[in-house]
Amino acid sequence: MERKKMYGIILFVVGLVFILVNVIVVYPFINCSYAPLTFWILAIVGVSGGILLFFDIRLFSSEED
Repeated sequence: MERKKMYGIILFVVGLVFILVNVIVVYPFINCSYAPLTFWILAIVGVSGGILLFFDIRLFSSEED
């Protein structure tokens, strides 16, 4: 398996873990206003980065490739 795909799977799983932590722990027990937002941002970055790396999607591709 390519290194990019492994990093993509790891990032995707980390993003899913952040979603679970946010839903199970942060919302019910932490009354801080920015904590849920921080966990959602980390989850979105993890899941989207994992998808981009796993499927080798290039956001900024050049014509020279």
